[in-house]
Amino acid sequence: MFRKSNSHPQMNIFTNVHSMLRENECKIYDNPKHWHNIFREHLLNTIDEELFGVLFDNSTGAPNYPVRIILGMTLLKEAYNCSDSRGSLSVVNLTCSRASRARLVQYERSIAKPIH
Repeated sequence: MFRKSNSHPQMNIFTNVHSMLRENECKIYDNPKHWHNIFREHLLNTIDEELFGVLFDNSTGAPNYPVRIILGMTLLKEAYNCSDSRGSLSVVNLTCSRASRARLVQYERSIAKPIH
């Protein structure tokens, strides 16, 4: 089932990023010029997830994991030449717990299939 994701999800009080980071790590996390914030703002948030809706069966299944997150993981995997078997894509996502290497591989296969 396709569902468009929120590009700016609100964190709940139990998953506050700053409570998990040291002070210097918080400064890096909050720095708008740091690579992860630029990557999110100028790449991930510009992806039109609606284009990928045809890959999902809307009559069955749970809502999809956010397409922009999966595409971002795939881009980073390819950029750093990581394999799926290395386990290099251990994703910590505080707003959704459904990320996994198996799901990433499933997305990559879906995108590669021709649509009839």
